[in-house]
Amino acid sequence: MPATRILWGAIFVVFSIVLATTWGATQWTAYRLAFQSELGPAWFRLGSLPIYPPPAFFWWWYRFDAYAPQLFIEGAGIAASSGFASIVAAIAMSVARAREATNVVTYGSARWATLDEVRAAGLLGHDGVVLGRLEHEYLRHDPPPKDDGKAILDYLQAKAPPVYDPFSGGGSIPLEAQRLGLRAYGSDLNPVAVLIGKALVEIPPKFAGLPPVNPQSQAKLKHGGEWNGKGAQGLAEDVRYYGQWMRDEAEKRIGHLYPKAKQPDGSEATVIAWLWARTVRSPDPAAKGAMVPLVSSFMLSTKEGKKAWVERVIDANAPDGWRFEVKTGTLSKADEERLKLGTKGGKASRGNRGSKL
Repeated sequence: MPATRILWGAIFVVFSIVLATTWGATQWTAYRLAFQSELGPAWFRLGSLPIYPPPAFFWWWYRFDAYAPQLFIEGAGIAASSGFASIVAAIAMSVARAREATNVVTYGSARWATLDEVRAAGLLGHDGVVLGRLEHEYLRHDPPPKDDGKAILDYLQAKAPPVYDPFSGGGSIPLEAQRLGLRAYGSDLNPVAVLIGKALVEIPPKFAGLPPVNPQSQAKLKHGGEWNGKGAQGLAEDVRYYGQWMRDEAEKRIGHLYPKAKQPDGSEATVIAWLWARTVRSPDPAAKGAMVPLVSSFMLSTKEGKKAWVERVIDANAPDGWRFEVKTGTLSKADEERLKLGTKGGKASRGNRGSKL
């Protein structure tokens, strides 16, 4: 019986012993009392023998003990015998559990292989390098030829132990094991890590040696082209093609929400990053409710020689009477400290205002 079931088996056995002795005490007491009608109706009949519910003995003991005390003492002895029988059964099953523990077969347990397991591993053949001896049999190992890469990989897949990383994270251990030709397995509680592991270890081997399926590559192959790629190069081409397609589609659909920046010379440049700031209305009456950005610092880069910052410029034509300008160059200590303060005094937040770089 598996070790995980012994506890449930012991509980069932003990419960059965208690039930059997209690029921036995009930039926014995009813027999000694000649199955009188005062005992109440039977639960059911087994032929001509009335069968009473197991706990009926305790009801009778409470009601009729004064009339036949010795009889009920004998019945109590029968019921109490379940305690001794249960102890004996529990000890016997504990001994059986201890004996089973001497041959543990759970994952990760270490033990010597049996003769059948050695035979199944193919180590009892007649050819190969002698590794040792088990009982009356020699253990032989027949490695594949050094110059036969496919045979070596097949041998590793069949003979070498698999590698399992229960907390695989980014999948580096299963990936390296797979590169060496070993069977690799990994798991993780983080679903992002599982997705990365699938993309890195599980999915690419399924497409190893296959040509790309994107329309551009397929058109080249149909016009006399030949696929000479290796490994997952076909999959890589598909990823690059469809990744570019998704980027182009995104730019086509929402590109108008990200306008290009105007350069000082009048040319346009693609915005590489957007900085967003929460805004609130100024409590200063003179500002007439103008929106003020809540910014912890106006400095974009504090590296020497590469300092960049955002300057707020008053502009009557801007929606809120001001706009941002990105500037680079040199700054005095006082100006840098002023820009680092930002607008930290702001509390409430309403609306958004973006600054583009």
